[in-house]
Amino acid sequence: MKLVKFISWAIIILYLQVLVVPRLAIAGAEPNLIVPFIIFISSMLGATSSLTISFFLGMSIDILNPELFGLNTLIYIIISYIVIRIHPNVNKIQLTLVALSILMLNAIYLILFLISYFILSYITFQFFLNMLISFIYNSIFSFAIILLLAFLDRLHFKLYD
Repeated sequence: MKLVKFISWAIIILYLQVLVVPRLAIAGAEPNLIVPFIIFISSMLGATSSLTISFFLGMSIDILNPELFGLNTLIYIIISYIVIRIHPNVNKIQLTLVALSILMLNAIYLILFLISYFILSYITFQFFLNMLISFIYNSIFSFAIILLLAFLDRLHFKLYD
């Protein structure tokens, strides 16, 4: 039943990412709800389930942005794999460790995007500045989203009991 709950959450997160998040942009930087969700589910579910959900979320975003098709999928799977390998359960650790982990994983996300854009020669100073703003914004947003998801996971909904 835990898997059904997280798949339902994944669909909601995907809709929010596509329909609501563009309105939350600051200086061209949109928060990414999918990265904290992947961090959260990768620490809560097994490897197969979390990697599968990460793959489908990445493909869903890549279909909407075909310019770099497959990049989001690859990055989400890498982030999920890293969390599965080195990160314990989010509900059982200190907030400082969660914050540092989120910062590190958002840095990995940023570096992988910068490498791909560098290969495609899309790097300009303005682009780099937007990515830096996005990194800071996403790190703060990710921390808040993971705390919210941890709180919601502790609630027992009648639908899933």
